[in-house]
Amino acid sequence: MLQYFEKVKSQVPGTIIESRMDSAFFNQNIISLMAEKRLKFTASIPFARFAELKTMIEDCSSWQDIDNKKWVTPALLLN
Repeated sequence: MLQYFEKVKSQVPGTIIESRMDSAFFNQNIISLMAEKRLKFTASIPFARFAELKTMIEDCSSWQDIDNKKWVTPALLLN
């Protein structure tokens, strides 16, 4: 996947590359590499492997709109 992104970036400089990955690609190495290469991406979380995170999201009663905020880091971290 990354080789194709690199090929596009070299052939069309200034191109913004975006990717949407399903949960099979959800691992720290891939996410770190995508962030390092400054690729915009979303990745589905495999809730079967992260059951505690799924429970935290389901139990959250208050959500905040983030559309107008600037992201400081390339990834959203939940705490």
